Amino acid sequence: HSLLTDIPFQFDVITTRTGEKVQERRGTSWVVSNDSIGSLAYSGKLMQPQLVPSVVGRAMRQVEKGIIEHDACEDLYDVQVPGSGGTISRNRDYESQLQLCHEEIGEYFDCSLCNHYPNEESACKFHSDPEHGTYWERLTCVVSAGNQDVRKFAFRPIPNENRWSRYESKEAKANKSKYPAGNGNGSPSTSNSSGGEDEDIVPARIPLFPGDLVKMFAECNDVFHHAVYSSLSSGEAKKNTGDGRVSLVFKKAVDRGNGKKGHGRRGEGRRSRRYQ
Repeated sequence: HSLLTDIPFQFDVITTRTGEKVQERRGTSWVVSNDSIGSLAYSGKLMQPQLVPSVVGRAMRQVEKGIIEHDACEDLYDVQVPGSGGTISRNRDYESQLQLCHEEIGEYFDCSLCNHYPNEESACKFHSDPEHGTYWERLTCVVSAGNQDVRKFAFRPIPNENRWSRYESKEAKANKSKYPAGNGNGSPSTSNSSGGEDEDIVPARIPLFPGDLVKMFAECNDVFHHAVYSSLSSGEAKKNTGDGRVSLVFKKAVDRGNGKKGHGRRGEGRRSRRYQ
């Protein structure tokens, strides 16, 4: 229970797009490693920083070490972009920065959005994390922590901005032409003309177990939405010990000049007053 007792979770009242005030279904907490990092503007609120609990700090260092070891063994690859006449090289620029910070100053990640999903119904709708590349470095990691409450994590291309076919190989496109969806080969029909879901933005889902890690980098938050579903049903082997699920979203603050990182804290200038 150290995550629930050590992290100062709050269930805040937020304002929806329609102007309605509702209490969040999940508990949240914004924790930082030092006083130079300010608030997080997220989900219609300005989250005031708290000091990183030691249990979260240890997890940050373990994730950094794991990424360095994993990426050292992983080959670079290119993604074919249909119609572009070329490829997009996998963006791994963060690797050298992460390794240098981890080895020379002892840390890369210096802040974390912590989430507590207390029951089966609590979830997080499709969204993208804001201000990556401006206030926060583009590498962010989501750690599934806590007990055995298993959730589905999903990505989907942002409608009208991105599509799955952008990342398909020539072989995959050829197979799609040979075996179109809904022709009896086991693929569901997703054509718009029949009122079904557009297969080019249909969510890709995977169950996350305690200890699993999702790594988002480069343009991920610019062109993809992500979401956390409610608990898996008993038919999908859900196991819940009653405390819900905790996720830790590790970030690194960008120095925007004069040592300023993050948003101003409450009472510090016009920007912070806008979120009060």
